[in-house]
Amino acid sequence: MCGRFTLKTPVLDWLCDLFPDDRRLLEPIARALQRANPLLSAPRYNISPTQPIWSITQTPSGQESISDAVLVEGYPVRMMRWGLVPSWSESTKVAYSMINARSETLLEKPSFKNLIRSHRCAIVADGYYEWHQHVGGAESGIPKQPFWIHRPGEKPFAMAGLWTENRKVQPGHVLASATVITTDANVDTVKVHDRMPVLLQDREAIQRWLSIDTSLEDIAGMLSPAAPGYLSTRAVSTQVNSPRHDGSKLIEECSNSG
Repeated sequence: MCGRFTLKTPVLDWLCDLFPDDRRLLEPIARALQRANPLLSAPRYNISPTQPIWSITQTPSGQESISDAVLVEGYPVRMMRWGLVPSWSESTKVAYSMINARSETLLEKPSFKNLIRSHRCAIVADGYYEWHQHVGGAESGIPKQPFWIHRPGEKPFAMAGLWTENRKVQPGHVLASATVITTDANVDTVKVHDRMPVLLQDREAIQRWLSIDTSLEDIAGMLSPAAPGYLSTRAVSTQVNSPRHDGSKLIEECSNSG
């Protein structure tokens, strides 16, 4: 699963990394995103469910409101709430159980299968947290050890997700929300946790994931663990357990990893 993540990389830097191009062409896009959502543009070390996140979506069919979006290579970049609130829901409470979507059951659950063709998104991050249970489990009395999982060099990446819009929770207001798709852990992370986000590892993968022409068969082929060597793990302080805590101290290496 993925229950917390980080995005400390400046907006222009993650744009340049995910969409390698002339930096000068991306500068006005970065400024527009920062003006539209200044709080999301600051370094964030403990992004938690229900909080706002950056999401790059498929080009909409015309039925969705995108007045708050900025286009990057034709794809809308929007602020969304983490935790899917289906269009039919009259409450945001359901979002807590929909922060993740298992890749194995995407086409089985109604809340997800209706989104897989036209409501895919890429959620921007530069690390995520998982908690490792010590030998003996909860009965050992030893708290779970949090790990920060990230790319070597702490570069940004995109997590595959699904998104939707809700107009029932607050009539007259459009609530855009997203969920992170998960899969089996890869060899880099399996000792920490048996699940991981589906990662879009380069520009081509992001474009294929967001393309309206990508078939369901190709989509299924993308829902696999990251390649070996793509990620590193670091034991960190249990301060990250509380969503009230933030700051660079949360990703500092902790030697008490058991």
